Amino acid sequence: MTSVRRRAVLVLAATLSAGLVVCGVFLILDTLLDRTTVTTRTVPGPVKTLDLFVATGDVRLTGHDGNDVVVTRRVTRGVLEPADVIGRREGDVVGIVSACQPRIRRCRVVYDITVPRDASITGFVGDGTVTVSGVGGRVQVSTPRGSVVSRRGT
Repeated sequence: MTSVRRRAVLVLAATLSAGLVVCGVFLILDTLLDRTTVTTRTVPGPVKTLDLFVATGDVRLTGHDGNDVVVTRRVTRGVLEPADVIGRREGDVVGIVSACQPRIRRCRVVYDITVPRDASITGFVGDGTVTVSGVGGRVQVSTPRGSVVSRRGT
């Protein structure tokens, strides 16, 4: 092997080793800095439809006699804050989009959401349990790696 090739192999090996060290340090810090935050946000009514897209996490939906949607989010995470968007889409439709990805970093989210009792709920939860209670409107939520439990009228 020529000295130029040997040098190129050594530079490549050193670069890969440095990358592995940086990734390892990030994962250790991500674990050591694990923390839980709880936030609550209210979207004023009237609301007829709640549309969900939650990558992973549990969602508890409860009907109430008011017009607002109240979202309480409990996140356990490492260094990075997961992205989510909660807001009015158009007219009387409220959307929640959450991108907590535990396969990339340590992240776990639980949503407690109260909606108007007669609201419709549509959406997708990638991995988690969806529990619906006291909601009289149409509920159409799918989850490929979880479950949907509906308790109508309670």
